[in-house]
Amino acid sequence: MDFRSLGLPRFAPVVVFLITAGCSLAVDVVAPLVDSLSADPAAWKSAPLSADWKDLGAAPGTTRKELASPETVLGVPVQRSIATTSGGVLSRLDVLFVERAAGSAPADAAWQQTLRQTASQVSATLQTKLGKPGTLVKPGVGAANGTVIQEWTTPASQVRLTLEPNRVWVSLTPASAPALPDTATAATSVPMTKDDRKARVQHRENGDVIITALPTVPDTDEASNLMLRMIEQLNLYYSWKVDCLAIAKSIGWTPDSTIFDEAKLFAAVGKEAKVRFKMVEGFDLLEIQHWIDRGQPVLFVRVWTELRHLYHVEFAPKLATDPAAELPPAKDAAEKAKWPSDKDPDFYACEATIVGYNKKRGELIFSHPGWGKEDENMRMREEEAATSTLALYYLPPD
Repeated sequence: MDFRSLGLPRFAPVVVFLITAGCSLAVDVVAPLVDSLSADPAAWKSAPLSADWKDLGAAPGTTRKELASPETVLGVPVQRSIATTSGGVLSRLDVLFVERAAGSAPADAAWQQTLRQTASQVSATLQTKLGKPGTLVKPGVGAANGTVIQEWTTPASQVRLTLEPNRVWVSLTPASAPALPDTATAATSVPMTKDDRKARVQHRENGDVIITALPTVPDTDEASNLMLRMIEQLNLYYSWKVDCLAIAKSIGWTPDSTIFDEAKLFAAVGKEAKVRFKMVEGFDLLEIQHWIDRGQPVLFVRVWTELRHLYHVEFAPKLATDPAAELPPAKDAAEKAKWPSDKDPDFYACEATIVGYNKKRGELIFSHPGWGKEDENMRMREEEAATSTLALYYLPPD
């Protein structure tokens, strides 16, 4: 993929800012870190972070540190880098090359050329180190038009290059877990009756009420649209035996779709499956709990940001090792200010499946089917869910 061949749309006025001064480093820090993390699995456990990395906010049990660095990484000057640790071990590295923010300068052809040239140069350098990208990732629902993602897999890392209309960045995470089962395997999941579903609702000692054993859906380019992935999971869960992909294509969805009318998809699938979905704008905690108690997941369309998503992803493993870990309370003003809202001028919409709740902790439990194990059974405070909710889809009663 040659990023220079991509056309990008015009966006709202922006100002380009590059950090070319700040902390003065005697030696490069990020470049050798990128090289070691992409080549050596042991580097994830042993990579040190010097005092030049400054603390950022993070979920309990994790740290996020930022380095404003003038050094060159992968052939391109770096604006800033963010390292995330969990349990004292490095779990993610994000390297930001260029970014724009709201301001007075319009997003003109020169800016678009800067984006493409930067992405092309970083991609070319990665290919010299790692070979051709193994995956061209299809951006999910809510991704801005023009977003392109390339991904490399090494024995040590997942390396992802993202070109967006407002920035170019590379992220590294430790090598992923074994691949999800293929479609044929997923389709053999045991269908659940009404009584089966209620039996799948577990009431745990910590207060969790959670639906277990939802069918697994594979993570494939063909079905990367989040709403489509979730409705495929429901198709298996309820044993509707409907060809969701064919229905989606018949109403205009393609593998390259970044925005899709989920209401239209629900109506078409519901008609074929002889069921009817209930869509409600806004947030109703009691009704959500009622449906979970019945063993019926709730589909959750909400405002989404990358950093907030990472926050929730990183909290789940922390809670698994420390049952006393808690998300910051809603009365924490600094925490509340980080909650995504549709009042943000350029918010992304994203879908998730609510699979549980915990009254005692004041949390909802949710997953992104098909995104990977780290995106399952994440937690969010009820107050944040209420703030970020765009719509809820309740499943048909029986």
